Amino acid sequence: MIGSIKIKSFDKNNYNHDIVCSKSSVACLKFNNEGTLLATASEKVFIQYNFIKGTIVRIFRVSDKTLLHEVRRGQYSSNIYDISFNNTSNMISCISDHGTVHIFSLEAKKYSMYN
Repeated sequence: MIGSIKIKSFDKNNYNHDIVCSKSSVACLKFNNEGTLLATASEKVFIQYNFIKGTIVRIFRVSDKTLLHEVRRGQYSSNIYDISFNNTSNMISCISDHGTVHIFSLEAKKYSMYN
């Protein structure tokens, strides 16, 4: 299926997942060092007027396919060439064909609108 990734575990966890990442083909993917998180970016798709602008990077928990984070790289669509997690997997960076590097925090927000 276009935009999905099949992940099979051969260790004691023994899972076999199809993670649907996007509506278009996956252009870039990267696991964190532990293999517990997966970041994906789809191919550049140009749709005008009725679609979210920017390229979406999605971060999934591999063990149960949960979408943990969704971040937008810029206002305009681009091709993502590389995605990297930092050593503690609380930040990612991505490099695009626009000559930019974007860095995103993956930590949960520590505030509430009711505080």
